Amino acid sequence: MKLKLSILLVALISPILLLYSFAFAQEEETGISGDHYEWLLKSPIRHYLSSAAENFLALTFKSKVHFPGMPVEEGEKDIHGLDLLVNDRSQDENPSLTTQSEAAVALFGRTVVIGWNDVGQFPKTASLVGYGYSADGGSHFIDAGVILPMPGGANLGDPDLAADRGGNFYFSMIAVDGNEMSYIGVSKSSDGGRTFSIPVSASTIVSSYDSFQDKEFIVVDTTGGQFDGSIYVSWTRFSNDGAQIMFARSQDGGRTFQSPIALNSPGSFVSGSMPRVGPNGEVYVVWERFNTPGIHISKSLDGGRTFGSDGVAETLVAKVEFIGQSASPTTCEGRQVLNGYIDAGFEYPTMAIHPTSGEIYVAFDSNPAGVDESDLFFSRSNDGGHTWSDPMRLNDDSTPNDQFMPAMSIAPDGTIAVIWYDRRNDPHNLNFDVFLTTSKDGGRTWAPNKRINSVTSEVPPLGPNFDALRPCYMGDYNDVAADQHGFYIAWGDNRDRGLTWKTLAEMPTPREATANAAIGNGVFVIGGTKLGFGEVGDSRLVEMFNTRTGGWQHLALMPTPRSYAAAVGLDFSIYVGGGQSSRYGGVTGALERYDAITNRWSTLSPMPTPRSMLGAAQVGNKLYFIGGQSCVSPLCGHTLDIVEVYDLSSQKWSEAAKLPDARAGFATVVVRGKIYVVGGFITKGVYTTTIRGNKGILQYDPATDSWQVIAAMNRDRMFPLAGQCGDKLIVSGGISPTTLELIEKDSWSLDIGKADWQEIASPKFDRDGAIGVTIGNALYAIGGSSDSSVAHSGANEAFDCAHMGSDRPDPDVFFAFEPMNGVSSSAKMQSEPKFEVKSLQQIRALQFTASRRDEAQSLRVRIFNTSGLEIFDSGETKDLTIQWNLETKSGRLAGNGVYLYLITVRDKLGKVTLSSARKILVLR
Repeated sequence: MKLKLSILLVALISPILLLYSFAFAQEEETGISGDHYEWLLKSPIRHYLSSAAENFLALTFKSKVHFPGMPVEEGEKDIHGLDLLVNDRSQDENPSLTTQSEAAVALFGRTVVIGWNDVGQFPKTASLVGYGYSADGGSHFIDAGVILPMPGGANLGDPDLAADRGGNFYFSMIAVDGNEMSYIGVSKSSDGGRTFSIPVSASTIVSSYDSFQDKEFIVVDTTGGQFDGSIYVSWTRFSNDGAQIMFARSQDGGRTFQSPIALNSPGSFVSGSMPRVGPNGEVYVVWERFNTPGIHISKSLDGGRTFGSDGVAETLVAKVEFIGQSASPTTCEGRQVLNGYIDAGFEYPTMAIHPTSGEIYVAFDSNPAGVDESDLFFSRSNDGGHTWSDPMRLNDDSTPNDQFMPAMSIAPDGTIAVIWYDRRNDPHNLNFDVFLTTSKDGGRTWAPNKRINSVTSEVPPLGPNFDALRPCYMGDYNDVAADQHGFYIAWGDNRDRGLTWKTLAEMPTPREATANAAIGNGVFVIGGTKLGFGEVGDSRLVEMFNTRTGGWQHLALMPTPRSYAAAVGLDFSIYVGGGQSSRYGGVTGALERYDAITNRWSTLSPMPTPRSMLGAAQVGNKLYFIGGQSCVSPLCGHTLDIVEVYDLSSQKWSEAAKLPDARAGFATVVVRGKIYVVGGFITKGVYTTTIRGNKGILQYDPATDSWQVIAAMNRDRMFPLAGQCGDKLIVSGGISPTTLELIEKDSWSLDIGKADWQEIASPKFDRDGAIGVTIGNALYAIGGSSDSSVAHSGANEAFDCAHMGSDRPDPDVFFAFEPMNGVSSSAKMQSEPKFEVKSLQQIRALQFTASRRDEAQSLRVRIFNTSGLEIFDSGETKDLTIQWNLETKSGRLAGNGVYLYLITVRDKLGKVTLSSARKILVLR
């Protein structure tokens, strides 16, 4: 449905400006403060930032931004296809930092280089810019890691690639330098994409923090003319005055860039610029304007020194309508989103120039009339950009489903290819494929749309994301490059699987510092700090989450309003002790019992030592109240080592063995009748600001009344989340006592018997003070604080103990080659290679032979099981007969059953032909 908006303020800054000071996995992690760009948070231009820049804001200023969650559908199947995975998934060390997205591709001869946004290595390298290369035309890729930043700086993503006629590759990105100042970086590779230099700045006039450089693309003049070898970069300069498209060039192989120039008038909202070069060295830059939505273009005839000399300056190519629907300000930052909370990169244009005629081709997505929210359109200019054809729709489906995120390239013979994400095959308009169409007559007619990928992608968990990205992020673009052999396609793909926490219905009344406990199928969330909801200070509220129905219920109010209390559940009762009760003058020793049958509270004998930030545990018929703080804050009173025990039979108090060291603000877990104390802090003296954290895990054995240290976490944690999963302890989040900031995406499982730590998926919402409660095979984390300046959180997530997380789609980068004759790995060939398949000795081996041996130069055979897992690859060989002895990559013989095989034949002219996937039946 078409959307009428007055001025769309939709954040445009590139999708992965991730990180600056957030506390990822180790204390020694890389980070920069990024405080200089806090002005962007409330600036009207924020809505036009790219996704990468928006990620930077969300992670740098996390304490000032809150994104409530929503239920998401999780995938269930572990499936693989025949397309080629480019990035190395084994480099994703943290299971919550696994996103690779926004692919860019360039090629020279047989060398193919692909760049992408890569989240996983940022904590160690300060770079989100990953890349890989292939030396055999895309048959195999090596994940080369990331491009390293300037000393003290960081590379923030938005990759793009181009190659010159000498085989040098140029990689552009958004970045910050050693002074944390935003700039556009360009790195160079002279060894076929194996290594890249430290980036140099293309935005050389930037000298202050009052602007942010974003959403760049790059091109190299390869015409052989007077400007051959010139490198052109365009990007968006965001400031409080609006946005301008900037342009810079290098004429010394990328060593330096000349002073940038602006291509549009100030005061407008623009982004998504792309430069391209015509056959005579003319330079075009196309971009999207948001004030009056449309695609605009400018032209240079002097190698990028000046623009508009022939009248093509900010010329309108086509009007657009914003795709999707407007999200709420607290979900996806108010940006336009498609179904499934996908922020689909606006209506950014993609452009190609005919290599001989100079015709200009532009494709873009737009919201058409009717029920569709996003279709693809194409427009052409045959007079140098002065006039443009009426937009032509490219997607040929008859569904109301989404098509979005186009990319375009053109082959030396003038064949145009456009790729995009397409949802036509999903009646729910959620899952997506990659489609392609081609034109051999300058875009006047188009071939039927063709699916490229072999496995459909699900939408990853968005709003919030599972990892350290802003909500609704799935990239802004994909890419396609071309040569005389065909089209080289790279895209973000979600077919493979990862693990995450499952987002559940939020707490009706968000609050932190609650006391949580379980009875039956219910998680009871009790008390807490309730600010901004009509009651000052500590709360009496009791709300129950029914893990069976997924719903919430309000229950009888607790007699004593309090926060930072401790609770345990036993049979049909919940016992709440201690806590902060500021309305009554500080900490309390009150012990109260909730009867779940009658929905009533009763008061029991108070604990001898009033305190808050304590722990509680139940073993047998005894309640243990452990440690805590004798005052309402870590900055006053004493940290306690006392353990007081309430006997439910005698209703009397006694003392147990003291903690080995005083602690407060820790998590308490019971596993097989033993009590575990996780993390916490101790204050030094009274009225002090000196806080020492603790990484130790203590075990208490009630049978011997003794404590011992059994393990140490990777860092000190105050107010961590901890819980039980079978015989394992789950530990996550908390606050760093050294920085007093949230510990993000840092979760671990401890096998208590083996003293073995394993890193696991982290909650989508990073929090401190969330209380873990285990029911059955699930650990529930409800409440806690994601923002120390606004003390409330209603987040509710569950961890699947049986599988160590819930299944989710995992974004990776995939590649496919589409031969010029229209053949892809996922569709029937128009011209199959000629070959024979023979069985030898009752299927002890299979033999593949090229029939037209006089024309063939090399042969390659790949065999897959029906799950798409490759079990045999002969590699490309000049031996035109290949024998498979039924041995798989694991060294075992293939079992009886159906297998798929693909055959690649290279002729003596270098042309590659790929067969369709065919079946073989193995019966041994």
